[in-house]
Amino acid sequence: MAVTAQNVLDRGETVFGLSGLPRSYVDQNIVVAWESAFGERMQDTLYCAMFYETQPLRWLRYTFPQKTTPKIRLVQKARSDSQHWSIGELRLYHGETELNSDAGWRLSVNPNPWDAALAFDRNRATRWSTWKPFQPGMFYEIDFGGPVTIDRVVAESAPEQSDSRMRVEIWNGSGWLDAGADAHIEDVAHAPAWRRAAIQELKRNGLRWMLINKSDWGAADLYLNPALWGIRRKIATQDFMLFYLE
Repeated sequence: MAVTAQNVLDRGETVFGLSGLPRSYVDQNIVVAWESAFGERMQDTLYCAMFYETQPLRWLRYTFPQKTTPKIRLVQKARSDSQHWSIGELRLYHGETELNSDAGWRLSVNPNPWDAALAFDRNRATRWSTWKPFQPGMFYEIDFGGPVTIDRVVAESAPEQSDSRMRVEIWNGSGWLDAGADAHIEDVAHAPAWRRAAIQELKRNGLRWMLINKSDWGAADLYLNPALWGIRRKIATQDFMLFYLE
């Protein structure tokens, strides 16, 4: 496979793979999912569009009497030894009007502040995640930069974090107060368009090629549904498939 790929790929091209790849005789930059935080995030993006457990199919709606506040946050109240807390998309409302994030909003997140913006990028194939088992006190906070009136929060979540228990808290000027809202849970259907959204996120991060082992978890979906993903198979051998991200 390495020799064949050399005829297709430019020297220095970056190639993403879900598992270990042969690289001794190639001139390309190979990014393997589990070898870096970047690779893990790209893998998670694919899996968010591919597998039920990681997809943003469980929406938690918190509705409460309207509050005018400069800050609001979601706080984790539960503990898990294995599950990660994640938010695919976070939506805030005043009545039927969704509040749109702007440059004045500041995100304060614990842990993993580096990926905080992924909960506001309006791409359901990406998500903010703790990337470690959750525990009480972890939070996702939005500082609006000034008073905002709000009465509903929707957190798009994943079925894999069934033990999570989030609460909405409001800043009253001197401390955090529970908004008094229990989550109304709505399970939504998977949308095929999430596959293409995942590939667009990989492209946004500079990736144009994927070299997939046919035994990789999820490889069958890529092989069987290239048009839904927005990828084109360039080379296939007994063990590997090389895809171009269109």
